[in-house]
Amino acid sequence: MTGKIRDFTDADYAGVVAVHNAVYAEWLNSEADQRHEDAAREAKCKWRRFVVEEGGRIIAFGGYSQSAWMYHPRKFFITVNVHPEWQRRGIGSALFAHVMAALAPHAPLSVRNQVNEAYPHGIRFAEKLGFKAGMREQESMLDLDAFEPERFAADVQRVADAGIAIAGYEELAADPELRRKLWELETEISPDVPAPEPVTDPSFEGYCAEVFGSPNWFPAGFMLALDGERLAGVSNLWLSQTPGRLHTGLTGVRREYRQRGLATALKVKVLGKAKALGYHAVMTWNDSSNAGMLGINWRLGFVKRPAWVDYEKVLASED
Repeated sequence: MTGKIRDFTDADYAGVVAVHNAVYAEWLNSEADQRHEDAAREAKCKWRRFVVEEGGRIIAFGGYSQSAWMYHPRKFFITVNVHPEWQRRGIGSALFAHVMAALAPHAPLSVRNQVNEAYPHGIRFAEKLGFKAGMREQESMLDLDAFEPERFAADVQRVADAGIAIAGYEELAADPELRRKLWELETEISPDVPAPEPVTDPSFEGYCAEVFGSPNWFPAGFMLALDGERLAGVSNLWLSQTPGRLHTGLTGVRREYRQRGLATALKVKVLGKAKALGYHAVMTWNDSSNAGMLGINWRLGFVKRPAWVDYEKVLASED
């Protein structure tokens, strides 16, 4: 194999981000993003990263990690990314083996990752290593320049007529309990969002660090539904590294408020706000079995893009 595998250091952030952005030009990362992700990870979540260096240049990176939103002490996410100029030279296979050897002391039950359908070589690589395809996450994009929020005025009015107000985070920010209310809302909604593993709740402190400390935190893109003073639903957008583009975070409604049009009204309002602020596109991701949310997105004008497929390699039985 070309290159030397070594542990990741603080000086490697720029090199790792450069490899990521060369591999995923449509989903850019930044050094600030990566540093925040590492710093905001809850203490219980294990992680380790390695780089492959050749001639003083990082040409690949990989590692394992866990998430507080989908936490199991013996289940892990795994990453292997090789710069396109260095692919098909055995680097990915050697790096995967190195990561798995480092992970072995934690007695992992499984490892998983996502592969985009537009990368058939990535799919072949995962399948060659024994990963099996599972949940399919549909990616789609809305052209905000063509989006006409006024076409959906009746949907917004229907919610208002039912006594539900829609307000932005910035309008409510004076409430000292707003962040805790958001945490409670999202931890109640999130278990109902399709995921490859059971959803778990981050701590309030971990949630605040992850959300409000993010360089992509976009308070103007947080829209909330209120029944009196109670938060009933949320739809939020996040900044991205692509100029003019935003990414969808969570759109969800408490169970007792569903089937009343709140999700549609929330999305219309937040997308209209993004358009008014001069953004040109919004990307979103939904499980392909989530017919309700996908139906809302298609109606609003989102267009399908290649999906992300969850791949899992089972290493041992949970029993």
